[in-house]
Amino acid sequence: MKMHGCNALLIHKIVQSAERRIEKNKFCVPCRSEPPAQKIIKFNLKERGIIMQGLKKHWKWVVAIIAMQFITMGTVGVAPALAQIGAAFPDKSAEEIQLLMSIPSLGTVIASLVAVPVAARLGRRKSVILGLVIFCVTGLMPCFVENWTLIILSRFGIGVGCGFVNPLNTAAIFSLFNEGEEVDTLLGWQQIGNDIGYIIMALACGYLTLLGWRYAFAVHAVGIISLILTIMFFPKDSEGHRTEAHKVEGKTHLTGAAIFWLLFVLVFEGTLHTFSMNISYLVAESGAGDSVLTGYASTLMTVGGAIIGLFFGKFSKALGRLTLGIGVCIDVLAFACLQFMSEAAPFFALAGGFLVGFGMVIVFSTTTALSMTSVNAATQNLVSSLFIICINAGQFLNPYWGSFLGSLMGGDGAARPKVLGSMIVLAICAVVAFVAAGRVGGKKAVAE
Repeated sequence: MKMHGCNALLIHKIVQSAERRIEKNKFCVPCRSEPPAQKIIKFNLKERGIIMQGLKKHWKWVVAIIAMQFITMGTVGVAPALAQIGAAFPDKSAEEIQLLMSIPSLGTVIASLVAVPVAARLGRRKSVILGLVIFCVTGLMPCFVENWTLIILSRFGIGVGCGFVNPLNTAAIFSLFNEGEEVDTLLGWQQIGNDIGYIIMALACGYLTLLGWRYAFAVHAVGIISLILTIMFFPKDSEGHRTEAHKVEGKTHLTGAAIFWLLFVLVFEGTLHTFSMNISYLVAESGAGDSVLTGYASTLMTVGGAIIGLFFGKFSKALGRLTLGIGVCIDVLAFACLQFMSEAAPFFALAGGFLVGFGMVIVFSTTTALSMTSVNAATQNLVSSLFIICINAGQFLNPYWGSFLGSLMGGDGAARPKVLGSMIVLAICAVVAFVAAGRVGGKKAVAE
């Protein structure tokens, strides 16, 4: 059977690409003649099988990595109880009560800066366990004290614990597993752990608050689960098939490409966080519903992230360098949905929440890979820490950035102009993503 010359050339290139991937993973190519399409199917199935075998072989490491992510959203775990906490401290202003949500970010930023040198001295395993212990002790402290200063300090401690665990956990993925679909799969599963922890804390906080404001802080007991599983399953520093490679990579060197992607994350998260900061106000202003609708929209953000997290590895491999741009475009669409939300169309809040989470996980997983693969192994812990810092800095700056964007749209503090301005900035980020992905460093992180 004859094929058109272009089609034959295309199939030949696809087969060559598959053969290169197989050779990289030490696959054996069948000697007997087979149709190119059949070869491709066999190659992909075999490659996927080897990847899953590798993850199954080190399932204990995978469990520990996912479990550590349970605490990531601990900084906002008591958000449903803020009103009750405020009632318990009538002498505190609303701004002071909101410190319970902003102070942890400061602790995370500071801890992320020192996590790398501490890990270099104590080792990654001991440093992660230290972070989890700090999280558990300080997170549960408000259950037993009433002093406002101690409560604020405990919230700072939660941020410190997260600041130790998060960057070292991400760096562990790149040092313990093979770059490519294996790492992409773990990054997606890592986000699932984050979502599991958030859902547990959000639901538990709602019920525990009925017993009293103190009990709301008991949600941080989820950190005990993370601590136990980490002690049981997280590998020693001497374990991992890439350990030797890490020893010979050389000195720490932060590349321009890594800095570019870190700044991209700062702008992206600083803009995307407009959703979390303004969804409740937007729902009220539009007459679409009340706090119940807001809660559902926030929950669907987690659901959207969890769904894409399940198959992000395959998603990224299929789209290659387009992955990042498409992820940002999904968030642009999410903010467009919020613009159409009204009393007659409250479902746009739900659609917007789902799409925000879906696109957010794509962007964070992809930019993590792009920034981490733009540097040598000796610098990956540093980049992972800076990545967490950029996310937290973006969240901290969002109220000011959102107000500025809202004023440019002619708003007077209302939520809708802030969302509109943020949507425009995200659209610009999408253009940057399409142009830069695959061109600015991290070329190993995207499919050819």
